[in-house]
Amino acid sequence: MEAVGKALHHRFAAKVILVNHESTLRGSVDTACANLAIKYNCLYLSAYQVIKKHVEEGTAWGQWLVANK
Repeated sequence: MEAVGKALHHRFAAKVILVNHESTLRGSVDTACANLAIKYNCLYLSAYQVIKKHVEEGTAWGQWLVANK
């Protein structure tokens, strides 16, 4: 039972890859990361996209980020 639990955990555990890049490379890096996420069955979440959405929607966090830019 323990071996099955470990196998399931290994197979379904979240896989996270953190990528830091220059803002001028954002488009090409986002595309490459999205393709890698598809290939290796990972979730790709762009910090830039999350921040941009919060700023555009005027959330409390987005307003705080703009104020502390």
